[in-house]
Amino acid sequence: MVQIIDRAGWGFTGWTSPRTVVPVGERTVFEVHYDGGAPVGHIVGTAAPQAIDAEHKGNGWAGIGYSFIVDQLGNIFEGRGWDFQGSFCP
Repeated sequence: MVQIIDRAGWGFTGWTSPRTVVPVGERTVFEVHYDGGAPVGHIVGTAAPQAIDAEHKGNGWAGIGYSFIVDQLGNIFEGRGWDFQGSFCP
């Protein structure tokens, strides 16, 4: 069984602006982001999505832009998840 750690579970601090909701029935794809690059690549556990969220907010974005994040240990974390449009989508 695959366990996805939800935003509350990794300490998400919220969006800086509203997100676009996409009903599950209208979705055709979702993105999983595997971050192996610096500075996040060596970070595992809840620190991985926290670092990505902080980086994205530091760039002036609303918050974590990916649907899901997988760390170096294979932990899966909810980013925008099933409900919100990813920042990579038009």
